[in-house]
Amino acid sequence: MTGSSSFSNELLLRPIVDRSSNASAALKNLRAAATPQEAPIAPSTEQQRLATALRNIEERFLSVIEVVSEAMVLVDVAGQIVLANSQTEVLFGYSRDELVGEPIELLLPERFRERHVALRNQFFAEPYLLTLSDSPNLLARRKDGSECPIEISLRPMPTDIMMLFVATIRDITKRRNLEEQLRQSQMLAAVGRLAGGVAHDFNNLLTIINSYSELLLDDTSDDDPRRPLILEIKSAGDRAAGLTHQLSASTPKQVLEPSPPPAN
Repeated sequence: MTGSSSFSNELLLRPIVDRSSNASAALKNLRAAATPQEAPIAPSTEQQRLATALRNIEERFLSVIEVVSEAMVLVDVAGQIVLANSQTEVLFGYSRDELVGEPIELLLPERFRERHVALRNQFFAEPYLLTLSDSPNLLARRKDGSECPIEISLRPMPTDIMMLFVATIRDITKRRNLEEQLRQSQMLAAVGRLAGGVAHDFNNLLTIINSYSELLLDDTSDDDPRRPLILEIKSAGDRAAGLTHQLSASTPKQVLEPSPPPAN
């Protein structure tokens, strides 16, 4: 019987799925079921039930994950990708046909893949709702080899015939850039406060030096041999005062006001 084999007949030539089997292979079989094959064996009731359940799983999950604005993939207990939405294609550059049946580690940098297998097997053994973020090593790898920081939410998705896991993947490149800009801004603000404090304290010292040098100049005549030395002191104090004002530029809200010299 060629060209008219039914979906259930087609499934007879492929593995039957249970809760611990490879779901990605079974769902690939669903897509291949539209291709005419020789399958003269009548399907059993159980096989028909499994075929219907598999088709319902694919249709139900696709209808859900396609409406979200983030990349979402369904993974089976073997760690293979079962389904992926269009946002996954946008984020990673792979088509859905390229992703289905591949290990989830395909979406990770190669240096992390071996360790990730052990971690995801540990999670699959005792699954729970899990969100991973704020880790410098939490990176995704695109098809072109570029990497981006991500945040991942994982949760188990049991079905009648298999256990699946839903991974929601968020590209947080923009967030990281904003965080870095904020960090740089805070660092510059801290340096500015430090510079402003140093400038203020130094300016107080200079005020004393310059004030006393002016008093000395008032008490010395033009032909006094000490006057050139006092003028050098006053000139150095004025240059230092200019430097303190340059330092204070990093804290423009701070106004430097000279403090009066202490009374004798």
